[in-house]
Amino acid sequence: WVFSQAGTSAARAGNEFASATTTTTASCHGPSSWWKGAEKGKMKVRRKMREPRFCFQTRSEVDVLDDGYKWRKYGQKVVKNSLHPRSYYRCTHSNCRVKKRVERLSEDCRMVITTYEGRHTHTPCSDDDAGGDHTGSCAFTSF
Repeated sequence: WVFSQAGTSAARAGNEFASATTTTTASCHGPSSWWKGAEKGKMKVRRKMREPRFCFQTRSEVDVLDDGYKWRKYGQKVVKNSLHPRSYYRCTHSNCRVKKRVERLSEDCRMVITTYEGRHTHTPCSDDDAGGDHTGSCAFTSF
């Protein structure tokens, strides 16, 4: 895929979808992933804007640090050129789509790299939310 300057600048401008143009044809993997443009042989591709990412590097003996939010582990994979796997988490609060990935630095296994993708739609869960008879999603944690 070859991206036009207009497509990349539109993405930087904060549009919900950015357009990209290519001169080659590709197979369709979904009904709404592309549509034919006015010119023959050209296609436009919808790209969803990425959520903001924040990365923290911390020296720790444990992989998951307490950041005030409750997380559910949904995956783990082996990372190339690293002895330590990468773990993937989602926020357990309803309607919050924040993801977190945690991995150890290959050069120094005491260092943990935590990357957050997205912004929370709620305040951090307090310790009072974790106990008692609460039906909110902050009451449940799975690691």
